[in-house]
Amino acid sequence: MVFATNGPDMIPQARPLLGEAEEQAAMRVMQTGTLAVGPELDEFESRLGQFLEQPPVVTTSSGFAALHLGLLALGLKAGAEVILPCLSSCAAIRDAVAAAGAVPVFADLARDTPNLDPASVERCLTSRTGAILCPHHLGCPADLKGLLQFGVPVLEDCAQALGATTLGQRVGTLGKVAVFSFYPTKVMAAVDGGAVASSDPSVLAAARNKRYYGGINDDQYRLNYKMANLNAAVGLVQLARLPELLERRRAIGERYRQALQQRGLPQTGLVQGSVVFRFGLRTRPEATQPLLDRLLQAEVPCRREWYFLCRPDGFARAQQWHDHFLTVPSYPALSDEQVEWIAERLATAIRPGDLLESI
Repeated sequence: MVFATNGPDMIPQARPLLGEAEEQAAMRVMQTGTLAVGPELDEFESRLGQFLEQPPVVTTSSGFAALHLGLLALGLKAGAEVILPCLSSCAAIRDAVAAAGAVPVFADLARDTPNLDPASVERCLTSRTGAILCPHHLGCPADLKGLLQFGVPVLEDCAQALGATTLGQRVGTLGKVAVFSFYPTKVMAAVDGGAVASSDPSVLAAARNKRYYGGINDDQYRLNYKMANLNAAVGLVQLARLPELLERRRAIGERYRQALQQRGLPQTGLVQGSVVFRFGLRTRPEATQPLLDRLLQAEVPCRREWYFLCRPDGFARAQQWHDHFLTVPSYPALSDEQVEWIAERLATAIRPGDLLESI
């Protein structure tokens, strides 16, 4: 089977796995007319909370809305500093800090995962530090033990890591507050949407209070960040399928690793507890661009993953992640034939000495 990059069988970088159950759930809501508000919203909030072994979450219209609302729920003072990684695959983390009236302070990444380095975070701490914003990039759990030691509220960004575990718990349950995204490219889809989670009732109450202005007449500043009931209906189906979706990601990542192993290429395996959001290749400096060129020539949907959220000066490890790291898709909607297509071409295009490791 051919999957030409310029034809109808093109393999996209990301695509949700949606089926008949999601379609029926959406149709049911549309037929009842409860698109904006309905029972599916409450049920989705409750079930996601149960999955996290926490109280019902506060759903939002998007992942960015969840980030913004989560920061506001921490009660940050105007001008408070929020420490976050200098490098990401999405500027939302930086922009949400600014939207919350806080000041972003950028820290370097760790050596073994593309997440915050606690030592770099420690150097950024001041009397004005109000929070640490910690994404679990590519589904790899960040060093929460190292970040929590500072006694500063930690906001976990779990947009790429729903279902991952660390320190014996699910990610999103160790920090003061956590946020999730259900955009179509994420671990599970709800058309669009997000959620704020916490074990602290006061944080949840603050997020819920700020989420929507409708029906409230006072002088408090509020937003229009509510999730639609239609989205919640789709999200409920996807949440029920989450074990299947996570296992499919794991199996795809394992197939890619097997392909590398069969060629005697480096493949060190996942960080324990990770979700295979995308399959990553850490390359030797001299090999990165030639390997990217060969993979694209072989029609493998490969890309550079990161960009800087600030000036790159002084962030040595982030520079390495930026310059010498490539990813290929591992989403559940890939067919077996597409997975084999990618695996075979990965093994053929990668030459001995190109890779340091895969994650």
